[in-house]
Amino acid sequence: MTRLPLVSLSFAVMTLFAVVPAVRADMVVDDEVTKFNGTITDVGVVRGPNQTGGVEYRIRGEFKSPVDIDLRNSTFTIEEFFVEMDRTPGAEDGAGELMRASQGPADIDPALAPLALKSNQGDSDDAKYETPGRFRPQTRVKVEKDAEKDGGFKFKFDVRLDRGMMRDRPNLCPGNPGTPPDLTPDADRKFRTPIRIGFTIAENETGKPLNEITVSTIKKWECPQPGRYHLRSR
Repeated sequence: MTRLPLVSLSFAVMTLFAVVPAVRADMVVDDEVTKFNGTITDVGVVRGPNQTGGVEYRIRGEFKSPVDIDLRNSTFTIEEFFVEMDRTPGAEDGAGELMRASQGPADIDPALAPLALKSNQGDSDDAKYETPGRFRPQTRVKVEKDAEKDGGFKFKFDVRLDRGMMRDRPNLCPGNPGTPPDLTPDADRKFRTPIRIGFTIAENETGKPLNEITVSTIKKWECPQPGRYHLRSR
């Protein structure tokens, strides 16, 4: 029986690993997301059982990452749409995830997140993602990527959701049943609540390493005026 020399085998293994790029992942948090702004409507509006809502939700922003993502065959997964955080860890005064898919029976509204969207058009530097035609709420996402001089990449994201459901209002806004009695406004006399949003952009092409970037950012959103149902972040 002929045996492959150890030197040749080692060289073959080294060559194999040399040509296979490593999987890379990155985590982008909080202030690393820049130029962020968002709006949301119909917060706290109650519909009939099993009906879709009228929430219009828009967020956009930018972030930088050393990880390259080939957007041609990628997935955009929204893990958190609109999570109201506690004022301090363990306080349990935030409302948690408020976005729902629809108004369910017996006051149990089905969750919307996580929502995974596969790119349906684009190239390696930009892509669009969209829910199927009959799916409600309808969600559309656009991502653009630009190479930076330092070797990294700048990503721009734009998320649009229509016909969502959010019949619970944030606890940390005045006038709600769960509002803490010691709630105070910011220096400009406006009330704001901390909202966390999270998503992952990942390559999903079979037969190659899968790079991914996870974004989790907390931004302040201005509370609605009495009798209003809109919040915004800017």
